[in-house]
Amino acid sequence: ITGSENNVGGLIGYLESTTIKVENSTLLDANMTVKGETHVGGLFGYANKTALQGPAENNVIYTNNEIPQMDTFHDQFSGKVEGNLYVGGVLGYLTGDGAQLGFFSVDGTVVYKDSYAEEIGGILGRYAKDGVVGIWDCVFKGKVNSNGGKYTGGIVGCWNSQRSSQGGKIQDCIN
Repeated sequence: ITGSENNVGGLIGYLESTTIKVENSTLLDANMTVKGETHVGGLFGYANKTALQGPAENNVIYTNNEIPQMDTFHDQFSGKVEGNLYVGGVLGYLTGDGAQLGFFSVDGTVVYKDSYAEEIGGILGRYAKDGVVGIWDCVFKGKVNSNGGKYTGGIVGCWNSQRSSQGGKIQDCIN
C-alpha cells in the first residue's frame, strides 16, 4: 500500500470523531509494506477524536507479576511500515479529546523511508495537541529504526500534550 503523501494506513488512512473496533481483521503478510510520507501506520494513518480497539483477547494479563509470553498475542499487522514523519506500527498520528488506542499487537518493522524518520514508534508515532489520551494493552514485537531521527520509541515516538495537567496514560503495554 503506497500513498503519495499523507494519511496512509493498511486499513484506513484518515479517521475523524469515530470509534473503530477491529475484529477478525489482520494484515499478516510479512512482505506487505505500508508506505507514505507523513501520518503512516500499519493499520491507520491519522486519527482525531477517535477510539481504536483491537480484539479483546490481546488483553495483557500478568500472572504472579510476570510479563506474559509475546507469542500469546494475536497480531493485527506483521509487515513493514515506512515513512518520514509520524510513523507507527498501528497508527501514525493520534490527537484530540477522547483519543484511545487499545488491544493491538504488531510484529513488524517500522522504519524511515528516505534518509531518516522523526516521531516514529512501534505502536504510535505521535500523540499531540489537546485532550486526555489512553493507550493500553498494546504489544510491539518488532523493530523500529529511525536512522538517527528525533523521537524514536518502542511504544510511542513522541508524546506532546498541550494540556499536560490532564495528562494521559500508557498502561499494560509490552515492547
